[in-house]
Amino acid sequence: MWVVIPVLHVLLILPVLQKSLHEPSDINHGCQPTRCQPMTDLRIPQRIIAAMTEQARREAPLEACGILSGRDGVALTLHEMTNADASEEHFTMLPAEQFAVAKRIRAANEEMLAVYHSHPASPARPSREDIRLAFMPDMIYVILSLLDPKRPDVKGFRMDGDDVVAVALEITDE
Repeated sequence: MWVVIPVLHVLLILPVLQKSLHEPSDINHGCQPTRCQPMTDLRIPQRIIAAMTEQARREAPLEACGILSGRDGVALTLHEMTNADASEEHFTMLPAEQFAVAKRIRAANEEMLAVYHSHPASPARPSREDIRLAFMPDMIYVILSLLDPKRPDVKGFRMDGDDVVAVALEITDE
């Protein structure tokens, strides 16, 4: 994750940075820096939660992983990724898959909203490994736990160093 996620983050923000070089007055998109806050919550349709859960069950006991993209804090698309580490304790996304997803996200006029992964046998909270490998402090990290297989638990977090903050997730009907 430490090499792969930052590459994807750069790919997704590069068009914004390139545009801002040509249109400096639009760099803050109308926001004053002191008034703009990072997104503090995420709305995820139940159909996406169901797809995440199905992927997590299918890939257990390994951690499943992927990316959620959408607009205005609403997840619209789930992008399943391969856990290149094939590990029960951590994940790394394949760079080639990340490039392909970045292209699809841009083509759909969406933005990357969250990185998700499963905890097949532990609670929906960041592990020490999750915290250590979280290099994008503005990113929402969604964790889906299968500790109780009949009642998957989904929670969101922002992580910046050892600072872990829970993020409100709203599961919607659509």
